[in-house]
Amino acid sequence: TYRVSLLVESTGADGIDDLYVELQDADLDVQESSESFDLGDFDDSDNEEKVSFDLTLPRDIAEGSYSLEAILSDKNGKILDSELITVEVSSCTEEDAAGDLSVEVSEDYTVSGNDLTLSVLISNTGSEDKTIAVAVEDVSWAEFAGTEYLSLLQAGDEAHAYVYLTLDESTQGEHDLQITVTDDAGNEITEVVTVDFGEDAVTDEGWGISDWFANKSPGAFWIILDIILVILAVVFLKMLFSKK
Repeated sequence: TYRVSLLVESTGADGIDDLYVELQDADLDVQESSESFDLGDFDDSDNEEKVSFDLTLPRDIAEGSYSLEAILSDKNGKILDSELITVEVSSCTEEDAAGDLSVEVSEDYTVSGNDLTLSVLISNTGSEDKTIAVAVEDVSWAEFAGTEYLSLLQAGDEAHAYVYLTLDESTQGEHDLQITVTDDAGNEITEVVTVDFGEDAVTDEGWGISDWFANKSPGAFWIILDIILVILAVVFLKMLFSKK
């Protein structure tokens, strides 16, 4: 299983309604379309929209390079922009990918003012003690404030790690956060959690977490693509841009 996330950003002087993104490739058995969305002009606060697709590789797919095409269109089917993504598929077993580590990001969280705390359950299912490290990717919507966890996880034990973030006051909508746990044997697990702040900026409490893109001519858009790997003992992805 893997996730493709796209940030669609307006660079034009006028807003436009009823946009949608299609993602397609026959070899990867992908034919997906997003829900429609609106964008304001490049200077508006609503000038970008994040679109995510959760995809599954065909079971019989061979190792190699494959291309996904992301197409941005308006309500009349006019193509406004497109991007190619190169997906590198290589096989690995769950044991190869994760070793004796198990990681689960909780859907429950704590908010105090602009401070967000996420809980991560880390399990050592092996017969030897492990020294672990927890890392968090840099994000634009919050400032990383630190982590708290036991670096030594004994055989057969599990423990909670805590990730602390300070939210930007203008943060709203859905945002992905990538959390990576590694051990002293080089095993690594990456989990991605999607944090949903709704339509309001983060001045209110009660946000939730779901399951886990100079002057321009009117109607000009561009797409920034980001592939986030969701570990399920499957693949490694590499993204390349090929502007049409």
